[in-house]
Amino acid sequence: MILEIHCHDRIGMATQVLDLFIPYDIDLKGIEIDRKHERMYCAFADIAFEQLQTLLAEIRRIDGVIDVKTALFTPSDRAHNALFTLLKTLSDGVVSLDLSGYIMMANQAAIEDLQLDKHFLGQPLSQYLKGVHFTKEYFSSANLTKLKRFQSKRVRLAGKTLLLEMLPIYVPGEIEGESVRAGAVLQIKSEARLGLQAQKLRRAAAQDIVLDQLVTKSALMRSLSRKLTAFLPMAAPIFLSGEAGVGKQDLVKAMMQSWQKLNGFGQSKLKSISGNKLTAKHLEPNHKGQWWIINEPQWIGPEMQQQVLDYLDCLDVTGFDYSRLIFVSELSLAELAEQYPAQQAFLYRLAQLTLNMPPLRLRKQDLSELTHYYCQLACVDLNKPMLKISRAAFSKLSMHSWPGNLTELRHVCYQACLLTSKNIIDIDDISLVSHTKMQDTEYDVELLDGSLDKTMKQFEAKLLAKLYPEYPSSRLLAEKVGMSHSAVANKLREYSIKQK
Repeated sequence: MILEIHCHDRIGMATQVLDLFIPYDIDLKGIEIDRKHERMYCAFADIAFEQLQTLLAEIRRIDGVIDVKTALFTPSDRAHNALFTLLKTLSDGVVSLDLSGYIMMANQAAIEDLQLDKHFLGQPLSQYLKGVHFTKEYFSSANLTKLKRFQSKRVRLAGKTLLLEMLPIYVPGEIEGESVRAGAVLQIKSEARLGLQAQKLRRAAAQDIVLDQLVTKSALMRSLSRKLTAFLPMAAPIFLSGEAGVGKQDLVKAMMQSWQKLNGFGQSKLKSISGNKLTAKHLEPNHKGQWWIINEPQWIGPEMQQQVLDYLDCLDVTGFDYSRLIFVSELSLAELAEQYPAQQAFLYRLAQLTLNMPPLRLRKQDLSELTHYYCQLACVDLNKPMLKISRAAFSKLSMHSWPGNLTELRHVCYQACLLTSKNIIDIDDISLVSHTKMQDTEYDVELLDGSLDKTMKQFEAKLLAKLYPEYPSSRLLAEKVGMSHSAVANKLREYSIKQK
């Protein structure tokens, strides 16, 4: 039991409180004073509730006591447990030493790195790590200045290279402003662990970007997102169509991660297989949550088709068995049914739930966020700070038709981040493959009158003038460039662009 006594700081206060404990035969375990917050904490074994009520009333009658109540822990308990929790979760090893170099505390990572036995507490560190000595002389006044900062030492132990970063511990002395040396803290880093940590950070950053690729500014992607939310809890298979490079695989990854959070499965796996390689073994129940991406379902053979249908019939009766089938094709269901009429019934049976990933040219409103995400991914991979994208560069990206969809955009962003030597991606850093007559010639853009705004308008006018003959109305042109009809109409008037 712990009592928290809110009281004024005066001589004899603690003595008066402790005198009240005597009639109750209370064995005091500890006492702690918090002068800053005017608190005194007394820890002792539990007593009867009636005795506790009487004791609290007596303490409140002491001159200078403001309040008294029971507490779950003392400030030092909380601080120590917070410290131990932090040390336990740290990936690097941490060891605390006294003034003679004896081990006072070590977390699990340090125990493994230094191969400490179960009797390590109170033993000299030099017993486990040759060539490292800490004595009182080490903390002499002559060393005080240089020991205010980390001292690094590289050592070899059991074939591993370890880096020790050592910092002395100081506690407040009796004289105000004085520090007393009390030992040292060692942080232990290993080459192998540093490499692993860097890989985890890179993977984590890449994973975050993959999840964020589900940008839903465009109406088509908002509709897709609504369908995904409704489909996730369902047991039925999903038929996912979309052109090459639109991000079908990334979409399924995002779906599975959301499904894991929804169902509390952390060990589920996502695997991909071609339809002509699908076997009965792939359809076996997996209670850890197995997701299968089955590419080109029209290639599934007749015998295997029947086994897939039997599996789906069982799902209708028994419900979800923690596995999920995602059938993926570059062709829509109608196109597949037309090209493979003999398999029409089978294909429609697979497509209980259908999703279509729109091409990038139809979701230009998402281009800005997607471009920033892919540039972020590239900068992480290239170990560069995040780069900005100029208005001219983005205008060039927004006018492109993107036949390669997200795959093409990802490659363009990576190449731009790789090639630029500045902190901004400019129009010259954007390299696009020519796909249309409009793109057969390079964009000839120069800074006009030292003004970026004038240059942008000149470039925009040239592009709209080139596009307008192919999309001969402001509405068609607006759909092409991903802008509103009124905005395009205003720009055509501003630049005096008319049909010839």
